[in-house]
Amino acid sequence: MTLTYSPLPMRWLLTVFFLTLGVSSAHASITCAAFETTHWYPRLKAMPISDKSMHCALSCHLANECSVVDSWTFGRVKELIDVFGPGDAEWKDLEANDDGLLMSITGRARNIRECIHECRTIYPGPPN
Repeated sequence: MTLTYSPLPMRWLLTVFFLTLGVSSAHASITCAAFETTHWYPRLKAMPISDKSMHCALSCHLANECSVVDSWTFGRVKELIDVFGPGDAEWKDLEANDDGLLMSITGRARNIRECIHECRTIYPGPPN
């Protein structure tokens, strides 16, 4: 019998990853972060803000609505997917994600509007 390599679908890899964080919180983490990202990403993309502002604002919002751990994990997984997929992985994106997390943690931005405003202050520039 010969074994052949068959890549697992990304959703299975993500599921295994979140299960390692804790079975009880895995479903809630995926559901909250996925729902909020699906809802807000197209809206942020349509705004006249830079890519880094988008990363920052979404990370800030996910930390406020889901949790800091979920936001941090979601941002890292997204960049990891970009490394192997069609996206454009950048270290600066992770830095922008972390800035958004800090805004949430410190209470500097408590809702999506404040997240967008604060992130545009840090990352001004034309939309990408």
